[in-house]
Amino acid sequence: MMNDSPLVLIAGDAHTEKAVSARWPKARIGGSFRDLSLLEYVASGIRPDIVVVDVSLSPRGETLEAWVSRFKAAYPSSTVSMLDGSSNRISQDVSEVPGQTTVLGSQTVVIWSPKGGVGKTFLSTNLACAASLASGGNAVLLDMDLCSGDVAVHLDLFD
Repeated sequence: MMNDSPLVLIAGDAHTEKAVSARWPKARIGGSFRDLSLLEYVASGIRPDIVVVDVSLSPRGETLEAWVSRFKAAYPSSTVSMLDGSSNRISQDVSEVPGQTTVLGSQTVVIWSPKGGVGKTFLSTNLACAASLASGGNAVLLDMDLCSGDVAVHLDLFD
């Protein structure tokens, strides 16, 4: 049961804040963010009652529905509401939100140093292995040391 002044986290812009103020006039706003990962980090410390997300924001590496599902699993006591910016309509059900887009989750990570022997290959292979495990095998590791690359040795690819 929510109290009269719920603690709200907002993912959106000034229009989202105005819609939240209109919907919950006595709400205590814990923060307003343009990045869902930052909102998630803050939520871990303050445990909001309500999280309002503008549907125009895209989480990195996943769909908005996947982000909401993951957030609800991590914070079951928080209510996630979606704001359709075109109509300023706040909905409780993610399936009501029109026009969801799929986010391509690609990232490029470069490990570089002009000095040899500092652990670039060690770090690169471990990051690639972790990315592969986290993404179900969708990771690429490219060793640009064409003369003496050791990635194959680190991954035990030699016979």
